[in-house]
Amino acid sequence: MDIHKKVVEWETKIGVELFEHCNIPKNAIVIDFGCGYGHYSVAVSQYLTNGAVYSVDENKKVLAVLKKKIKDYSLQNITIIQNNGELCMEFENSFADVVLLFDVIHGNDLQTKTPVRFKLFEEAYRVLKPNGILSITPFNECNRMRDKTGKQRKYTKEQVIKEISDYGFELSYEVDNAIHFEMYHSAYQWKKHNDDLQFEDMETGAVWNFTKCAV
Repeated sequence: MDIHKKVVEWETKIGVELFEHCNIPKNAIVIDFGCGYGHYSVAVSQYLTNGAVYSVDENKKVLAVLKKKIKDYSLQNITIIQNNGELCMEFENSFADVVLLFDVIHGNDLQTKTPVRFKLFEEAYRVLKPNGILSITPFNECNRMRDKTGKQRKYTKEQVIKEISDYGFELSYEVDNAIHFEMYHSAYQWKKHNDDLQFEDMETGAVWNFTKCAV
């Protein structure tokens, strides 16, 4: 099976099973912030039976790809939102059951070179319901993150967990079989692999699930 078929298999089967292990309510409202091409939006939408997914990104190109997937997979519960690059999640307080921040916490403000993750943690806490779930997939992000002063350094897992805990969350459990899809969409990586990129070449990792603590 080539990589393209395996990506489809992940979106429609393996990724769905991943969210089953995340113990997300079947009727959950999920915000996939920085959804990219929507691999996780597609998977979680198929896991839900009476829930809704809000897929948010500023990139019109990737959202067009997600829109096609929604049509191809006949998905009815995904709402696409193109934001303007702001870190504010344009939802009411206590709106969502789950916030996904997958492969985004390493990002930095292009002008100030300061990290965006602290604002994202703050916003996730605001929009989540009591006992809501914040899910992140750090992958290799911890190797190239900046601190609050803008200095780039390597973070340990424990340091990242401590940072998130400082914003009102508690690590509850981890789930394996997350896939870092960045390589799949990289022309450089395809060239590096002589146009023979394999699904197994992509980085794997765990989903870290945090619970919103009471004030």
